[in-house]
Amino acid sequence: MNVPPIHVISPVWGSAYIRCFLEVGLASLLSPGNLSGLAEPRNLLHVFTTEADRQTIESALIWRKAQEVLDCRIDIVGALNAQNPHATMSDCHRRAIALADGREAAMMFYNPDIVLADGGMSSLVRLLAQGKRAVQVIGLRLLKDEVVPMLLERHVRPDGSLGITPRELMAMAVRHLHPITMMHLHDVDDLDLMPQEIMWRVGEEGLIARCFHIHPILVYPRVRNAPFSTTVDDDYLRAACPDPAEEYMVTDSDEFCLCELSGMQRGVVGLPRTGNDIDIARWAWTWARPHHYEHLCRRIMLHTRGTTGPEWQAVAARSDAVVRDIFEHLVEFEDEARRRAAQVG
Repeated sequence: MNVPPIHVISPVWGSAYIRCFLEVGLASLLSPGNLSGLAEPRNLLHVFTTEADRQTIESALIWRKAQEVLDCRIDIVGALNAQNPHATMSDCHRRAIALADGREAAMMFYNPDIVLADGGMSSLVRLLAQGKRAVQVIGLRLLKDEVVPMLLERHVRPDGSLGITPRELMAMAVRHLHPITMMHLHDVDDLDLMPQEIMWRVGEEGLIARCFHIHPILVYPRVRNAPFSTTVDDDYLRAACPDPAEEYMVTDSDEFCLCELSGMQRGVVGLPRTGNDIDIARWAWTWARPHHYEHLCRRIMLHTRGTTGPEWQAVAARSDAVVRDIFEHLVEFEDEARRRAAQVG
């Protein structure tokens, strides 16, 4: 198939997010294996921000560098929803989707606090050429205050772009995981559990993840103007790309690698840990949909080196056992639900 243009969509406002976007997010987008290496002249960087932040973006050297590589557009957001910033972000996404659909473009949903390893955009173009319309990835959340100084000191190129290989990024990630990411670790006792993603460390060589939820980084809609009720992470993907055969889930960080950067103050409330996988199964029984279970069956390898050593094999087997345990509990819940339904009938 012919590769469509890609609209990179980034809602960003507020001084901290603007700075992170310019110094890291946009700079890493412009590395040679990302936007700077793409020949498609119709690609678009579509930024949504406030009128107050527009000048900061437009005066930045990295923004002018972006304008040399692709079309760049800034639209102004409406009134910010301070109580629910995700609602404002979803409104921006709806406007961006309408524009992209009108141009028959693919869309990359790129948050401002992301660092993208070099080569990621090239991988997305290759997958589009293979007929994939939805590419889904995991993004580890890292400690912003620790990681950003290292990125700026070690990986900024003379042209202002930020180039870091997937394995270099993973080597940084395993040493600077954010507490929210630590809540996904299966074998941690002193933090609440976040069951949407379950992870295991493989020493200092990386992690293995099993995920119910995984982020749609790229969508090339089969259904234009597809409605969604919450966020692009939730119900938009299935509405825009209803054929699972056109989806692709990245399972190796060498192919595509990104991380999110957050301050220590950012936190969430998870589930109390009891050391029993039935808690994950109960959560899934309530919140997971069929495609989430399909995601869970796949191992995602996030690594600094190869993944064939004995420690990788042992951790992979451990993750398989946990997934089997979760599914066994789900079968028990289904059997119990059927018994109760029969009693009611």
